[in-house]
Amino acid sequence: MRTSKLEQLFNDFGIEVYITKQDGKVCAELNTYTAGGVNMIVWLNPFTVEEFREWVDSFDIDEEIDLHRQDKRYCEAFSISNSVEDFKEYQSRMKQICKNLEDYQAGKQTFTVKTKFVFEGEFYVKAESKAQAREFVEKHCGLVIGSNIHSTLPDDDIDWNFDVHPKKVVR
Repeated sequence: MRTSKLEQLFNDFGIEVYITKQDGKVCAELNTYTAGGVNMIVWLNPFTVEEFREWVDSFDIDEEIDLHRQDKRYCEAFSISNSVEDFKEYQSRMKQICKNLEDYQAGKQTFTVKTKFVFEGEFYVKAESKAQAREFVEKHCGLVIGSNIHSTLPDDDIDWNFDVHPKKVVR
């Protein structure tokens, strides 16, 4: 892959790239951040997808935490559990970027397809008026993927009937 295209792809993922030459090879410094704001600088020699894959595969969360916890300011800003969570998310993001780069090399691209899943059904609500029933549903009822329909209203005041298969709308 051409250096300029690879640089552009990293930029598209929000990673700053500084190109240089060393021993006749094109190299790069990648400047990126964890979600928690830790500046991560990665040196790739040579600047290739394969070299990035090698770095991603060898990324060690424990080593990163040990390295950063030597700085008192880091220790004050991040608990150990915050550090683990932050670096796990970062590692996951780097793996996804690597996969996207490899897919691009293979002639594949990642496309965003906006999609809605619409569940239709009814809530049966005990209330003083239709307006109050609508308000109760608006404020107290919901659905989370991987969970069930839920309500903060007492069980005696609410019930529902919803199809378990949503209507899919691809835009």
